[in-house]
Amino acid sequence: LPEYIKPEPVIAEKGSFLEVSRGAFVTCFKKTLSRDTLTVRLLNNSDDAKNVKVSLTAPSVRVSAVYEMTLEEKRTAKLGDSSSVEFTLAPHKLKTLEFVTE
Repeated sequence: LPEYIKPEPVIAEKGSFLEVSRGAFVTCFKKTLSRDTLTVRLLNNSDDAKNVKVSLTAPSVRVSAVYEMTLEEKRTAKLGDSSSVEFTLAPHKLKTLEFVTE
């Protein structure tokens, strides 16, 4: 038998794929149903509005756009064109984001 060669990892062995600032909870992180993009849904369950920063941090993933979407995954607004976005999340509200990757 040939000698076993361990394959190189596709993603980093340590670290995070998604970073979210305090004040919001991730309730969903999945592939968007109708497109090859990533969906992130956040919840602010407090009584106060929160300034939130969300970053897709995987080094092997490049983001070309970020959109706000409805729960039915229809785009409503473009929020940016980098791997990180900031916005205010109203009290007791959900926000759904779509990260378009290359």
